[in-house]
Amino acid sequence: MSDHDEYSISQPPLDYNGSKRTGCPKSAFDSQPAGRYDSSITLRQLRSEMVRMTSVQDKPLDGYIVTSNDDHQSESVSPHDMRREFLTGFYGSAGEALVTLNKAVLWADGRYHLQADQQLDCNWILMKYGHKGVPSITEWLRNEFSNRTDVRIGADPMLIPAFVWETWEKELAQSSVNLIAVSTNLIDLIWQIGRPKNNTYAAYPLEIKFAGKAWQEKVRQIRLKMELFGADALVITALDEIAWLLNIRGWDLPNTPVLKSYVIVTQGSIYLYAERHKVLRSVGIHLKSDGCYHADCVRLKSYTDIWNDLRTMSQTWSKVWLPSYCGYAQGASRIIYISVACARNSRFRRDNPSNSDTLNSMISCAHRDR
Repeated sequence: MSDHDEYSISQPPLDYNGSKRTGCPKSAFDSQPAGRYDSSITLRQLRSEMVRMTSVQDKPLDGYIVTSNDDHQSESVSPHDMRREFLTGFYGSAGEALVTLNKAVLWADGRYHLQADQQLDCNWILMKYGHKGVPSITEWLRNEFSNRTDVRIGADPMLIPAFVWETWEKELAQSSVNLIAVSTNLIDLIWQIGRPKNNTYAAYPLEIKFAGKAWQEKVRQIRLKMELFGADALVITALDEIAWLLNIRGWDLPNTPVLKSYVIVTQGSIYLYAERHKVLRSVGIHLKSDGCYHADCVRLKSYTDIWNDLRTMSQTWSKVWLPSYCGYAQGASRIIYISVACARNSRFRRDNPSNSDTLNSMISCAHRDR
């Protein structure tokens, strides 16, 4: 035995059954803990959609993944987008749910181990990230379906960061499990009653004394960087970045003054994709949108037009900057990446763009909120 073998640390075997649940009886026929959200009906409805070919627009699914994200991979989401919370009854800000035809599993990190155990009903297996022997979602899938072929696990590519999707695909590559992009969100199909509506309040321009720099100057600096690196276009999906760039604010996330939108910047144009009823005259004047036919004005388009425009515009792009994973920023969704038709793309990290006026305004807000 070598010295290396003598002192190597063996890893504990993976526990695919999850942690022991507080208050959960041994049998489903025994009384369940009082006061917890009963997920039985939603799980039954979801499983029905998983095998309904008109819902998945393909062969039936063996499982379905529900994450905590919205379309923009925001750190916190609006009540309308709390799909994982609706399904599970667990209200931590992070967590991944996986539902198969006979099991339901939730992964929660160390911040939410106790909360998840208390909020999940006994239909759920709880995986506590950070504990020894806890499998990842892909490890669990490989084990669960090790004796099966052509396993189909669905997910909404609009709600999963591209880097997460690519990681899962790599980790499942040597197994029988296939990750399937399902364009119709199955939670949306079953969440028809009692779902909070999207905000309808209009966006507004941010005064220059708080922004510290005109949006035209910010765009000019971005275009210089694009020229330096040979990028034909920049696609922005993070709501806080759009708010910073265009000096606009909105009401679309709790405690975060942002407008749900996308932005595309090229050397000759700027496009803002948002729900038109939220972009009133004041914002149009601020962005110089009326009669916009030059490089230093913003062309307003409907929120959903981004998908057709990405497919069309990217035909002429050689290189495009797409948001990538960086620290707490999750980057763009899988659907953004696959909508860009160009063969090459460059992913970049941008330095903190805040100027002294912006930072001082942030400090003032923090003092006011205390």
